[in-house]
Amino acid sequence: MAMFKKFKSLFVEEIEGAQETNKVHADSMPKAKSKPTPRPAAPVSSNEETGVPHTGQVTDKFMKILFGAMDKANLDGFDYLEFKNSLNSLKKMQQMDEATRFQSAFAMAQTMGATPQNLTQTAQHYLNVLEKEEKKFEQALDGNMQKQIGTKQQEMKALAAQINEKEKMIKKMTAEIEASKKKHQKVLNDVKKASTKIEVTKSDFIASYEAIRAQIVRDMEHIKKYLS
Repeated sequence: MAMFKKFKSLFVEEIEGAQETNKVHADSMPKAKSKPTPRPAAPVSSNEETGVPHTGQVTDKFMKILFGAMDKANLDGFDYLEFKNSLNSLKKMQQMDEATRFQSAFAMAQTMGATPQNLTQTAQHYLNVLEKEEKKFEQALDGNMQKQIGTKQQEMKALAAQINEKEKMIKKMTAEIEASKKKHQKVLNDVKKASTKIEVTKSDFIASYEAIRAQIVRDMEHIKKYLS
């Protein structure tokens, strides 16, 4: 819990602020065709039950997973995370602009042997850690989809075949056909529910992942901009 609070204090405030800024900016921009970006900030999945799209949210559940991986991979000595902590400490000084904040934090970091190259390299290290977690999540998600949906899809196909055969039979088989149709509909609903749940989970993870990643990338850009 202490680890989670520490990492959350480093990232979440800026993530939430960036999300709000992006939302306001998006609402104010005119509708226009644009090329799709390879990494959406908040992926959207379709909710088949309600028809309302699900926008991925930054959640404590996935933050804990991602922060936990970063904590386990924490490098010895003064690295990007310690520098990030110094940056956050300087936020209290409201009169300090961003460039000054980075330069002041770096001045303190230099006393610990930090260099712009070291900060960038260690920030990249944590990006690599996050990307490994993304791959692990995708593998787990694929397995979960096969477990929850794959067998039901096979069951649904088999039931559909039964329905086609029974519809060719005489009227006395009507009751059996109707029973199979109801079962088919139930299985279809189960598939939709399972699919929606998985898509919601996926979009929440990606939103959490992208929020942290975007912050690290932005800090790397600032390091290069202000400190190199």
